[in-house]
Amino acid sequence: MKERYSGPGCCNRVWRSELQGPGRYWLAWVVVVTLVSAAGIVTANDAPLTTNAARAVSQSSPAAVGLNGPSLRSVRKHPFGKPVDVPRLAKGVFLVASRDLTDPNFRRSVVLLVAHGEDGAMGVVVNRPTPLTLRQVLPDIGELAERSDQLYIGGPVATSQITLLMRATAPPDNAEHVFRDVYFTGSLKTLMRHIRDENVAETMQAYAGYAGWAPGQLEGEVKRGDWGLAEADVELLFSSSPETIWRTLDRETSGLWVRAVRRHATMAGLPTRW
Repeated sequence: MKERYSGPGCCNRVWRSELQGPGRYWLAWVVVVTLVSAAGIVTANDAPLTTNAARAVSQSSPAAVGLNGPSLRSVRKHPFGKPVDVPRLAKGVFLVASRDLTDPNFRRSVVLLVAHGEDGAMGVVVNRPTPLTLRQVLPDIGELAERSDQLYIGGPVATSQITLLMRATAPPDNAEHVFRDVYFTGSLKTLMRHIRDENVAETMQAYAGYAGWAPGQLEGEVKRGDWGLAEADVELLFSSSPETIWRTLDRETSGLWVRAVRRHATMAGLPTRW
């Protein structure tokens, strides 16, 4: 059997480590379907956005888009064992990859959480554009012929599934609110309404694949130091320079940690000239 991706951002890893036999993949699928349905990707009277261009997307790997660089620091550990003032895990939060996260699917990535709860978590990588456009991977949709919407690698799970982040003043149909005026959907009807200029959304970004975590898995990765947390920002999310997003947020999350360490060092009467 072909090996499935089972690293960070994929709930299959949990089922592999704790269960035996064919049922482990079925259980993992249940978790994914639960999250996907909750996030508005699949609706009763609507078809999900799918593409057979998974191979083309895979050719736009993190290495191909220049996101693999040398590791620059070790995992940060708070020397006083006290909490750092960062956002809680919830939808509408950015996960910022640690400089020591070496998995090529998430190295120097920023993930927007679109769902988080007792069933697990789901998000899309927002800083990995590909050379492909939406019209190339959805050639049967004629209305896309005159558009140049860039396709992003959203994660290692279900790379034939296309999802959308939309910025809209009013909630689009079949879409899940994420934060502020940003909505998440995989609805073909919603995409068609948008490209037919029905004022559904101010702007839109398309993603192939997503990242998914089983219950407790993401919490474990954050505790281990794989991810920093930052409040999601609309301007960064829809930035015209996505290659700068990780650097910007890495500095921000590093600053939060340094300020927290300095504060607790001062309280402990230790020197803080650094």
